[in-house]
Amino acid sequence: MAVFCGTVGHKFLFGNENKAVKVWWPSTVQKLFRVNTAGEDAKSLKRMLMNFFHLEALKRYTERMDMITQHHLDTHWEGRDEVRLYPMLKVYTLELACRIFTSTDDPTRVSNLAALFDVFINGVVNLPISFPGTAFHRSNRAAN
Repeated sequence: MAVFCGTVGHKFLFGNENKAVKVWWPSTVQKLFRVNTAGEDAKSLKRMLMNFFHLEALKRYTERMDMITQHHLDTHWEGRDEVRLYPMLKVYTLELACRIFTSTDDPTRVSNLAALFDVFINGVVNLPISFPGTAFHRSNRAAN
């Protein structure tokens, strides 16, 4: 394991993929996301994701992210005596991703996706045994 900090480290890391650095994903992630993490499939996926995360795209998201953040704070945090941080951050992150990447603004749909996402994530950190009753099996169904 290595730790990189700063621009030079990031350039090395991303500039040497499949040369000096090999990307590795746990088998559960590969199975649940149905992604081949090597070869042309991985390159194609990376290119697609980079369209969402390059500098110009992030600049376009900033105003929308600010609006979504303000709405989330007003809806879920304002006027409460206590806020459970971890569950609220999960809701916020998923709501942000849904609104930006899929243009889903319907709170009911986002809530349904959040429930499925919780089931899905639970399977990512469990043994990849797809047998009814296991977390991985439920996660696989939620992914579908």
